[in-house]
Amino acid sequence: MRGEGTNEGSLPKVSGGNLTQGKTSRYEVTLTPGNYVFSCPLNPTPDYPVVVQ
Repeated sequence: MRGEGTNEGSLPKVSGGNLTQGKTSRYEVTLTPGNYVFSCPLNPTPDYPVVVQ
């Protein structure tokens, strides 16, 4: 998950790390208000918009 738009540099950015196919992990994330994009690096999925108010 990464920030999107003009505030991208000031928003939190999260990457799971150590992900491998067939393995699951959980990560707790605290997001500040703003626009984010969620995507999965292992699957060819589109960027999903996430808005935190």
